[in-house]
Amino acid sequence: MKKFLPLCISLFISFCLINPNLFAQRQPLADAGPDKSICDGQSVVIGGNPTGNAGSSYSWDNAASLSSSTVANPTATPTVTTTYTVTVTDMNGRSATDQVQVTVNFSPTADAGIDEEICLGQQVTLGGSPTGPVNTTFLWTDSATLDTGSIANPIATPTVTTTYSVAVTTRNGCSGIDSVTITVSDPTSSANVDSAVHCVSDSGGAISVNVTGGILPYTYNWSTSDTTQGIDGLSAGDYTVTVTDVIGCADTHHISLAIDTIDLSVSKLLRDTSIATSRDTLWANQDSATYQWLDCQFGRPIPGATGQMFITTPGIFAVEITYNGCVDTSNCIFLIVGLEDQNNPSNAFEFYPSPAKGSIQFQTNEIIEDRPLRILTSNGKLVFQKRITQFNQELDLHHLESGIYILQYGNTSKKLILQE
Repeated sequence: MKKFLPLCISLFISFCLINPNLFAQRQPLADAGPDKSICDGQSVVIGGNPTGNAGSSYSWDNAASLSSSTVANPTATPTVTTTYTVTVTDMNGRSATDQVQVTVNFSPTADAGIDEEICLGQQVTLGGSPTGPVNTTFLWTDSATLDTGSIANPIATPTVTTTYSVAVTTRNGCSGIDSVTITVSDPTSSANVDSAVHCVSDSGGAISVNVTGGILPYTYNWSTSDTTQGIDGLSAGDYTVTVTDVIGCADTHHISLAIDTIDLSVSKLLRDTSIATSRDTLWANQDSATYQWLDCQFGRPIPGATGQMFITTPGIFAVEITYNGCVDTSNCIFLIVGLEDQNNPSNAFEFYPSPAKGSIQFQTNEIIEDRPLRILTSNGKLVFQKRITQFNQELDLHHLESGIYILQYGNTSKKLILQE
């Protein structure tokens, strides 16, 4: 045994000389990972792959901006460029360190402009002044309603209220985002019509307007000069209202109040010339109605004269017709001996007032040289005659008694009523 001891010692020394690091202490692995670059507000995972050997413990500085300071690969959220140092300690208590720098690039400020309100069909320019810094790119959403979606200040033509967002991006890839809302006003009006107006003489119709869209409050401008949402006390006819919202967008609506009309024309039937008679036959042309014939000279209904046909001797007559709940009266028809029948007088002349007291103002659009103006009684007696030399002149009739007369000029005759 003793003779082999020197040999063993000699071999051990030789092995140690050949392997000098066999019993030296090995340093643990420490890898903080490659340097990183982020935009402000972003996060990044740091550390190597792996950061240290299995079973090691970790301690990172600047822990306030880390998700954890004691894990191998924490998440860093720095607000400024920061260098992180990790200390890796193995199970034998040996330590090593490494560093990583996280560079924070600040995002540009984006300005999409101020919110605006426009009318349907109008355009508006988006973006601020400026929308973003120089040497940046722009990308707008909803580019279908923009002239282009990649410039700082595009022109928008939205058809509905739209929110546009713009991303302003620097060369290092950091972006700032802002949005702007364009409100599109499109007021649309519809009318509620009270169909209480049935007859020419009615004045009980009403119209109100409902408005959808647009921006409150609304103003109303009617063809009647009213400025309320609804109008009433209306006769039949056409009405127009323009509704305008607070930013000036307008909608115009046309409404008609219809009526049931009555045919007030009266025909004079031809006499039977084979027999001697002074009786005339009048026919109310409105069918399917009720009738009451009137004596215009005395202003009263004729008893029993309630048919569509009326047979009478000379005089002045009219017919009151009731149809579909409406009542109206025809013009007076002159059946005067010696005078031409004038059932459908033209508007060749006018006079006023009617009824008149003492005098009338006579107006004509034609001066008839060879035929003077004549006034006759209902029995055909001439009581006044004057040649007309002016288109507008006053006639003094103080010498005539009150009553119903016939004023005749040219081929036209009209009823004249004189009062005391």
